Amino acid sequence: MSDTGFPLACVPRLLLVVALLQAACGWPGTGQQNSAAVTDPETRIGPTTPLSQALVVLRAELDSAIEAGLDDDGARNLDRAEVISDRLLETRLPFAWISAESYSLEARLRQIQSRADRAVSLRVGGARREDVLAEIRQLTAALDSLRLDIARGGTAAPTPIDQLLIRLDTSRR
Repeated sequence: MSDTGFPLACVPRLLLVVALLQAACGWPGTGQQNSAAVTDPETRIGPTTPLSQALVVLRAELDSAIEAGLDDDGARNLDRAEVISDRLLETRLPFAWISAESYSLEARLRQIQSRADRAVSLRVGGARREDVLAEIRQLTAALDSLRLDIARGGTAAPTPIDQLLIRLDTSRR
């Protein structure tokens, strides 16, 4: 026995039990992923995901949040939608510049991300359910508008003004 009254012979057994529990539960640092995390839509979005696909998944999560009325399932849908919105800039973008409005695609994606953050903040901050649902509906409208603009096509981003000025300056010399 040790000074604390705990039998030292039990330590190896205790360590074995902890290791087995970690392996069974997929705890962080054990090298295994929890199967629930693998099936979440936000974990499937990355650099090889086309933007159009990520936007469809985002819209589905927002629709589910609205349908659930922000109960527990709806809150989880909204949280997943917010995580998806954070990953939109990591996806494969079809172009850099939206032709229909002469605007940056990345800037529009950041606006979508900001709206998703706002919806979650309202919910977490205790805003009225109607206000949170209204914000989610505005987000879905912005998302639909973006999808329509993307379908109309785009181009490479125009040359930044500082580069144009440098070219102008060097051509005058």
